[in-house]
Amino acid sequence: MDKRSGRRLRFFSPDGTFEEAVARFMKFALGAFFLASVIHLLLALRYGSGNVLRLDGTPVGMFSSLALWVVLWKWPHRLRLVVVVAYVSITVGLTFKLSLLVFLDSADLLRELLWMLPWVTISIVFSFVLFSGRLATVLSVTVLAVWAAISGVYVVSDIANPQGQQALLFFSQADLAEFVLIVFMGVFSRLLGLYLLSHKSAAHLEEMANTDFLLELPNRRSTQAALGRELQRARQTENMLSIAMMDVDQFKQVNDRFGHDAGDAVLTTVTRIVRETIPPTCVFGRWGGDEFLFVVPQLPRDAVITLVESVRGKVAEQRFDVGQVTVSLGIAELRVEDTVVSLLKRADRALYRAKELGRNRVEWEWNSHATEFLPSVQREPSRSDYNV
Repeated sequence: MDKRSGRRLRFFSPDGTFEEAVARFMKFALGAFFLASVIHLLLALRYGSGNVLRLDGTPVGMFSSLALWVVLWKWPHRLRLVVVVAYVSITVGLTFKLSLLVFLDSADLLRELLWMLPWVTISIVFSFVLFSGRLATVLSVTVLAVWAAISGVYVVSDIANPQGQQALLFFSQADLAEFVLIVFMGVFSRLLGLYLLSHKSAAHLEEMANTDFLLELPNRRSTQAALGRELQRARQTENMLSIAMMDVDQFKQVNDRFGHDAGDAVLTTVTRIVRETIPPTCVFGRWGGDEFLFVVPQLPRDAVITLVESVRGKVAEQRFDVGQVTVSLGIAELRVEDTVVSLLKRADRALYRAKELGRNRVEWEWNSHATEFLPSVQREPSRSDYNV
């Protein structure tokens, strides 16, 4: 992203990895071009035409490539500018040099064309990097036609000589090869566009399949998958892991009395409060209806209880249009023998325990390890106690 203009390169990926790859490639290419130009200039001075400094664009290319390399090194966000300048420089430079060779120094034409031909290919590739497939194709064909017209002037004027006949053969083969490259790049650009579109569509569908539409939270499937990953990580690293089931108290009455729009507004506000309270290491997702799940890694028991209690308190203090809204929460801590199912079951039992004891409270899992948090009761809460 260009920090000043805010414009994004067409070939940038969302995570910036392709941008970094292009920047590294450009720095390498500019450095390689600088070294090749130095070698070419030295060889031309030693063994080539005496007009090399007058007609050859190598000295200009040397300094321009070095300048672009410095710009890219000091200001990486100027990548688009560097690529555009490189494309324009190569295209205009090749056109100008070909014109000079044809009209002023035809004796060195074929020798210099061997040096120029790879840069014609690079110019075509750059056009497809910078522009859409259709525009890049039009530009490349236009530039190739201009080069063919310039070279055609030389061939027509010298066709009777062996050098002109040799030039005709060379130019026809080179132009045909570059035209094939343009066709290939056009087809490749089209296929790449279709692939990126399908990849984006697939990513969007996957996001929709794993995200709750209303609250923009991970849905049950996504949350359970995240819990499985955190459980596996906790076993590998021997870190603590806790989960908390949260339910909005008497939410059915809110929907029945005020309507589903009011209920959606309640859930949205509760979600905002939770997001503002929990640390980024926690996973928070919608489990279903008015029920939510926290996955809290690497926090000791007291810290988990403090965190969950903070959520409960902030929701209770929040002013809602429907009146006071409270939540109940049940916490379970990972044991050695736990699976995802058993851990969820204990958190669910703790949640119903909180419901039975009056709602608007936090309860630890109902087992022998939690006697310091939960008093003994005569029966385990049943599902009929839910949302009573």
